[in-house]
Amino acid sequence: MANQDLSFLQQDCTLTLREGLTELYEKQPEVGASAQKVGALFVDHDATHVIFGCDTTFTGEAMLDAWTLGGTNIGWKGAMAYSRMPEVKAIIQQLVKEEGGRLRLYSKYFVTVFPKVMRVRFGPVRRLKKRWPYHGITEDMWNSPVNELREEYGIKVAR
Repeated sequence: MANQDLSFLQQDCTLTLREGLTELYEKQPEVGASAQKVGALFVDHDATHVIFGCDTTFTGEAMLDAWTLGGTNIGWKGAMAYSRMPEVKAIIQQLVKEEGGRLRLYSKYFVTVFPKVMRVRFGPVRRLKKRWPYHGITEDMWNSPVNELREEYGIKVAR
């Protein structure tokens, strides 16, 4: 899940949403393979990486959770259903292993990641013009430049 130079991490990204997703899948084939295996639910999640400008590192995923819960229409029920999927649980188990166990992961989260998540949740998420549609992204949206969609929704990439 290492981060690479992804164009959509920049606020002014001119790739279309579809091109941003393609870039993610090309530079991180394991992400694309998961989406191909699981289908639309993973594609919807991966599209949020692109629109909100979050990478796939532990920190990026945690920040994306704040964006998703506060800035999309998925709701708690949908988010909980997603988190219970066997494929998501496997990814979390891999992350725990990579980080050296649950205790290290939780320590890292509360010391370094949690403050960033709170800055996202109570900063840019609160200033959105409207919520991003987690499911049902239209063809027009897929073909729109990311920077234009961000302007329309009031999304400001956070670091």
